[in-house]
Amino acid sequence: MIWSSGHLAVVAAAGFCWFGSSCTADAAEKHSLPEFLLRSWNDDDGLPSSPVRAIAHTPDGYLWIGTDRGLARFDGVRYVTFTTNELNALTDNRITALLVDAAGELWVGTQNGSLCRRSAGAFVGVPSQH
Repeated sequence: MIWSSGHLAVVAAAGFCWFGSSCTADAAEKHSLPEFLLRSWNDDDGLPSSPVRAIAHTPDGYLWIGTDRGLARFDGVRYVTFTTNELNALTDNRITALLVDAAGELWVGTQNGSLCRRSAGAFVGVPSQH
């Protein structure tokens, strides 16, 4: 995965070297490499127009992208953006950290220090331990 400010590009490429052969230009010439696909998604496709701060992939197949303008969920075709307007558990739109735990739950950290998690498809706020 490659991402940059306001854009997310997904690159799929395949290449190989045979065991025992060197990975040189000569070796590459001897073997044909499959073609690769390059597709870029940006704010015109629904990605919130801001730098990407975090990215995570959940077991249900979604790619989650944290930006300064909310949390975006990407299914391979389109984005759905979640902000404080849609999610009560989200207290700040500036997403700085995403983590998928061993149970497959998505944890979302924000710039203001709040934390929420997605469990069974619902977002729940995590109380601070001050």
